[in-house]
Amino acid sequence: KNLVTELRAQGKFMGASMSFRISIDSPYDGIYFYSPHLVEMCLEAFGFDVKKIQAMRTGPNLLVNVQYEHDAVSLQFVKEGKQSCLVYGADENYHFDIDTTGLYALEAAPFAELLHGTHDSLTAEQLVKPVHMIAAIQKAMLSGETVLL
Repeated sequence: KNLVTELRAQGKFMGASMSFRISIDSPYDGIYFYSPHLVEMCLEAFGFDVKKIQAMRTGPNLLVNVQYEHDAVSLQFVKEGKQSCLVYGADENYHFDIDTTGLYALEAAPFAELLHGTHDSLTAEQLVKPVHMIAAIQKAMLSGETVLL
């Protein structure tokens, strides 16, 4: 997040790509069950001000183009492979493996804080943004059309 903020401030952020495993055809409704992890990471790292979503399924994989005002991020939902993030800078590219160790604990802690009224870093709009974005991904995947957010 800090790297992206810095690159954007310098006018050197060219875009990014993130990959995360997903099973679209799982009996647990693949998109809604698996995608929150990557969607929430995208919003946290690149911002909540998403303008448009495009999605294209290729076999068991799904490519999602998340469009912001001045740049875009590619989300690669893949059936197999290592989770990672690649940030494209004007002068240099930055690669990060996404460590999923303790992922559920990291997600559960803020939720518990919300229930207890002690977590106030997200606005109500930011809190529901992942749900709207996942619905837009599903709609774009099924329709083949760009979905405005």
